[in-house]
Amino acid sequence: RNPKAFAFQSTEKAIKRERRQLDNDVRRMRLPMKQRTATPSSEIGEKTPPVIISVVGPPKSGKTTLIQSMIRHYSRQTITE
Repeated sequence: RNPKAFAFQSTEKAIKRERRQLDNDVRRMRLPMKQRTATPSSEIGEKTPPVIISVVGPPKSGKTTLIQSMIRHYSRQTITE
């Protein structure tokens, strides 16, 4: 076997790949199973649409920090860039 063929070319890419794999594994464990029962057509109309919120402000004012801290506070997942 050629040892160079199985060596990491870039340690940063290997670290990112490993993080992504771990994040996907955790996400799979935490996601609830989809409801398998069929919903009647009368219930479909009663569902409310999702709420969309926009954060607007000048550059370097902390918009991304605010969103990330809210996600951390209201969910169990952490955001990695």
